[in-house]
Amino acid sequence: MNPQPPQYTRRPTGGRLALVIIGALVATASLAILAGAIVLHWANGKSDAGGFFNTAYVRIAAGTYAVTSENVQIDEGFLDVVGADRLRLRVRSNTNRPVFVGVARPAQVSAYLGDAGRAVLQDVEFAPFNPTYLTSGSSDASPAPPTKEDFWLAQVTGTGTQTVDWDSSGRWEVVLMNADAARGIDASVSAGAQAKLVGRLAWIVSVAGLVVLAFGVLLLALGLRRRPLESSPAGSAWGA
Repeated sequence: MNPQPPQYTRRPTGGRLALVIIGALVATASLAILAGAIVLHWANGKSDAGGFFNTAYVRIAAGTYAVTSENVQIDEGFLDVVGADRLRLRVRSNTNRPVFVGVARPAQVSAYLGDAGRAVLQDVEFAPFNPTYLTSGSSDASPAPPTKEDFWLAQVTGTGTQTVDWDSSGRWEVVLMNADAARGIDASVSAGAQAKLVGRLAWIVSVAGLVVLAFGVLLLALGLRRRPLESSPAGSAWGA
């Protein structure tokens, strides 16, 4: 008598049904994680060759001797977390006059400008771009040309597009002027920052998503696999 092939059941037991439900939920969650990874990879692709993420150019203009940022200090713990150790400005004059950009300690900027009129960039609204300045100082007190000073942490001057980058740690101010220290600033500016965490996070999230997906598929496979029917004992009424 030839042995009969094993018979399989498709009816899920309570435990297997639970595996199918949990596996489906886990697999769905993994797709959301992988979608986030895709977004992070896309964002990381927007950085330039130096790893800087740059804004579009915006116009900065004022009738003073200088336009400065506010006194800035970024927490070093935050910088370590996001991997942003360098900042960058790209500047081009809208008047074809040589432009100057310098970064220095706030006390040195205040001592250099003295009572010279300056516009402090306090707030920026986008869409449309609308900067808010706080103007102080006098139009009669002109500063010396900035290129003659030696306290700058980083500086650049010239015509065309000028690029300066600096260590983002510590307290500092950015100063935008005409290279000859004349009144009337009109330039287009793009800001940038290195953020190494974006690329790292993209790969971490990708791996996490794939691991979660594999776990969900495993649960589904365990829940959906077919189990053989138990054979009837020999000589019983079922086996006759």
